[in-house]
Order: sequence, then C-alpha cells, then structure tokens
Amino acid sequence: MNYFKHAADQNETTFKLSIVSCSKKDVYICRYSDNVSGFKLLDNSNSLDLQLIESLTEQIDGEFPYFNNNAAVYELTINL
Repeated sequence: MNYFKHAADQNETTFKLSIVSCSKKDVYICRYSDNVSGFKLLDNSNSLDLQLIESLTEQIDGEFPYFNNNAAVYELTINL
C-alpha cells in the first residue's frame, strides 16, 4: 500500500515493483524494491510500520536492512 500511496505523488509514467524471495542453505531472503524516487531513510526510520517489522524480525533472530538504491530497497533475512 505504501508503494501505491507514494507512487501516486510521482510524475513517473511507469512504476516497477519487485518482490523476490529465495533460500540458500539455512537462510531465507525476501527482497522488496521499487522505482519510486524520493525514498528517505531518515523519514522512514521512525515509521511505526518499520519499527514493527524490525521488532518482529529481531524476535526470530533475523535481519531487516533497508536502504536507498535510487529508490526503496527492503530485505528480510531469516536463519532457518
């Protein structure tokens, strides 16, 4: 939902959303990325959504890095 909310504010003509998941040995990785410009880590770090995801990820000893690569990229890594 967040993607569509912010994508509507952009002047882009084509929006791309990618969700990829894979597992390697004892690790599961799910990666979300999009092409919506204007992603700001500082604005998102106080987001209740991200705080909840980070808290739940910590409870299962996972990692949830997110960064800007010309737009939003979020990764969820869980040890199996």
